[in-house]
Amino acid sequence: DYSLVLSLMRQLVDIAPVYYAPGNLEWAARYANGCDTIFDDIEATGVHWMNGTYEDTVINGKKLRIGGFFEWPRAQLERENSRAVADALNDETNALDDVCTILICHCPEVLDTSLADEKFDLVLSGHAHGGQVRIGGHGLWSTSQGFLPKYTSGVNQMGESQVVISRGLGDSEPYPRIFNQPELVVVDVN
Repeated sequence: DYSLVLSLMRQLVDIAPVYYAPGNLEWAARYANGCDTIFDDIEATGVHWMNGTYEDTVINGKKLRIGGFFEWPRAQLERENSRAVADALNDETNALDDVCTILICHCPEVLDTSLADEKFDLVLSGHAHGGQVRIGGHGLWSTSQGFLPKYTSGVNQMGESQVVISRGLGDSEPYPRIFNQPELVVVDVN
């Protein structure tokens, strides 16, 4: 039941432009759980649906190029249009000196694999749920990274990119969050 998420999105778009890229739970809802309309329902809220796309925009006088996609951490980007989005935002291949590039990429480990040689001004990520269980400020488990994951939260320098990893609001593991408060991250781009 993703009705709460849709309600939140409708409220957020009344406040500011909202950019949304899918993660594994949206894909699972659509293809494994029979929610055939989830992508259309999300887009109908008025969010900018970044599923293998990017947009140029100006917000508060700042030129931005915002793109997004869902990819697992593999050697190559595999979904349709993901490579085109990465290339369009990559500061190494574009003259984007006056444009801030923001990539919304669900799995942060993609920056260590298929995007290791690319540069984005800012990457917004999640997926690790903060490591689900945290001890001493470190996550103990992540779905893609296993035990003692390297990337679970905070601001991380990954290659030439600043990557902000949110612990998120929910969980998807069979056990609850422990010592791992949900978070909603606010990033000021200036």
